[in-house]
Parts: sequence; C-alpha cells; structure tokens
Amino acid sequence: MMDEYDVVIIGGGPGGYTAAIKASELGLKTAMIEKGLIGGGCTHWGCIPVKAMLRFSKLVYKKSLQKTHDYIFDNVMTELMDIQETSNHIAKRQGERIEGILKGLNVDLYEGSAYISSNTEIQIQPSGEKLTGKNIIIATGSSPMEMENIKCDGESIINVKDALHLKSVPSSVIIVGAGATSAEFATIWNRFDVKVTMLESTPNVVPSADLELSNEALRHFAEAGIAVKTGVTVQSAAKTGDGVEVTYTDGGKIEKLTADKVFVSVGISPNSSGIGLEELGVKMENGFICVDQDMKTNISGIYAAGDVTGKKPLALVASLQGIVAVESIAGMKPDEVVYEHIAQCIYAGPEIASVGLTEETARAGGRSVAIVKKPVKDYRLGYTSEPANSGFVKLVVDAKDRKLLGAHIFGDDASEIIAGQAILVSSGAIIPEAFESIQN
Repeated sequence: MMDEYDVVIIGGGPGGYTAAIKASELGLKTAMIEKGLIGGGCTHWGCIPVKAMLRFSKLVYKKSLQKTHDYIFDNVMTELMDIQETSNHIAKRQGERIEGILKGLNVDLYEGSAYISSNTEIQIQPSGEKLTGKNIIIATGSSPMEMENIKCDGESIINVKDALHLKSVPSSVIIVGAGATSAEFATIWNRFDVKVTMLESTPNVVPSADLELSNEALRHFAEAGIAVKTGVTVQSAAKTGDGVEVTYTDGGKIEKLTADKVFVSVGISPNSSGIGLEELGVKMENGFICVDQDMKTNISGIYAAGDVTGKKPLALVASLQGIVAVESIAGMKPDEVVYEHIAQCIYAGPEIASVGLTEETARAGGRSVAIVKKPVKDYRLGYTSEPANSGFVKLVVDAKDRKLLGAHIFGDDASEIIAGQAILVSSGAIIPEAFESIQN
C-alpha cells in the first residue's frame, strides 16, 4: 500500500522546505523527496557559502586598510582556504538545521529521485517506493548552466559548485560571464590577489542591473585590478601545460588568454527533465515550468515553486512561491507575488542592489521618467561605507504622477539600504516634486 499525503513536495531547497513548513503549520500531511542535500542549492552552493566567503573576505580587505584608516581587527582569517572551509561548514550546519526543523514538524523525508507517473502518484528511485499525494509541488530548483563548447571538469574548468571546494588558491582565473555570481567571485578572488579576467558576451557587466550602476561597477572593477572584456564571444577552453587557454573573438578578431583556472558562470538551467513532466503534458518554456499567480501548472493538482518556474532566481522568491502554492492548496487566497517589488542584491565590492524598474525598462515601457540621485553617505548605513563617500542611490520616478518606479543603489551597505526602498516601491510611494537633485 502506498503512503498517502495531502502534499508531496519534490525538492528540499528554499521553495520546497518553506512550502513543507507552511503545509505542516496548516495541518496538511506532508512529504518531501530530495535526492541531494536538504537546503538545496541556496544553502549548499549559492547564497549561504558564497555570501559567507564575501563577508569574511571583506573583513580581510578592511584589515589590509587598517594602517591608513585606524581599524583594529584581531583574529581575522587571512587565508582563502580557511575562509572556504568555514563557509562550507556554515552551509552544512544550516542544512542540518533545516532538516531538523522539518523533522520536528513531522514532515516525512524521502531520499532519492522522484518521477511523477500521474498527477497523484510519485515513484522514488532507487528505492522503488511509491507515494500518493492529493497535490504535488515541484521545487526542484536549478543547476549552473553548461556551455556547449566548454565542459567543466571540476578541476581546471569549474562552475560555482567547484569554486567552493578548491584545493588551493589559483594564481589567475578567467571568468566566463559577468553576472551576479561572476561579480561576487571576482571580488572574492581579487581580495586575495588572484589575477582575474572577466569575459562577457553582452556590452555590460552585471547586465541585469540599471545601466548607470553597470557602468559604475565596470569602473570599480578596473580600479581594483579586475580586467573586463565585454561584447566578446568565448569559443573554447583547452587545458595546457600552463593552465587553461581560452580562445574568444573580440570585434571579429581571435584572441587567446591563459589562466590557472576558468570559472564558467553564464546563468542557470531548470532541473525539470527526467521527472515525468513531458509525459504528463506539463506546460514548459525552455525547460521552465509555467505557473499562474497561485503557482498552479496546467495540470490539476500539480504546482511549482522556485527557480524551476523561471520567474526570478532568488531564494526569497522561491520561499514566497512555496507559501503561495500551499495556501492555494489549502483553499486560502494567497497574496500575489509581485516580482518587480522583490529586491535583488549583488554582494560584489561595492555592492549593487535594485528593486523595481530600471531607467532603461521604464523608458522602454513608454513612461516619462525623472531621476533622483543622492550619495550613499546620506543614508543611515552610508557613513560606514568604504571609502566614506563612495556610491549613490538612484531613484526612477514617473515624471507625471511622481510615483516611485524603481530604486538602485551602488556602494557599501547597498543590500541593507535597499530594504527601505523596496517598501516605498511596493507601496507606490510618491516622490515630492521638490525633492533635491531631480534630473529629467
């Protein structure tokens, strides 16, 4: 006889474990199937360990400035390998904490790969167990996107998972891609005097950011000694006696670079294949599962949450989607997830934080736009920034009704300051016309 549940959740990342916690709180009999580690990519190779490494490396960076800024730091780890080990330990501990919470809430945990044979039945491999669920939530997350012409080997050519388990500090790294993860690892390695070169196919670094912040990030990368080449196409990466040779084209000209390691970070791919979705007829676009505002798919009783939906690859988004899915299953009326009201932070040096529309997307949408700019130091945490006067806050305002459309911050503490701006954007705050520094 198969075990029967009100909700069966496939995947134990932020979307999955948040959904499981909510389902248990609502009295629903809940099971979770996870083939890897509870906590998912965010806990084990994304948010938690990478941000821990950034935080520790920032302390090392500030320690190096203490002679000129009168800082006093004692017992600061100064070796990258020590920081890496500590960060991975933090991630492991967090995963164990989440697993303990789920067990304490009587969520049944199953280890293995799930295959959905119908909208109420799931098979688990390799055990062969079968579960029935009145509802199924797919929260299988994503994996680092692979390039057809460059294959990661885990040693010389690496992805973000490999980068968290290096055996030694590389002397030089070529980073393919210049998005959020690339910018963060470039910052970490640069703080430990690793020679870093970033190769980006688009015209801009951190291309999802407001263009003005992207340009400022490029300037700061150059000042820090990080080489950046945009608008290039990477053709291949081949191991040599000296490391890895990367061939790329720049303006039609073939160029070559050699480094100790190549770090590939060009986006994410949904973990949606091999679990029965095609056979069931679940609607997908480029592998991402299509959902409505209640996280329902086109198949009755099947929901999805997190990166696999392709909405916005953030842990907070996954968590919110997981809650919405469970509340919908429970017959409640969940709040709609407004994705543009959720802030995105890049913890590079300096930080970049954004919420709402960029200036470019606002103008492309036909809006008449006014820009308000103020230095970061004018905000609560800005006085602790390093250097003291660097960075700015940029507000994108509708020039007709003065409604705040977006906020974009460049500088130390940007990830802290953005919280207040996100509240203003989501509440439709009106910016007074007399507010200083307005630029049309």
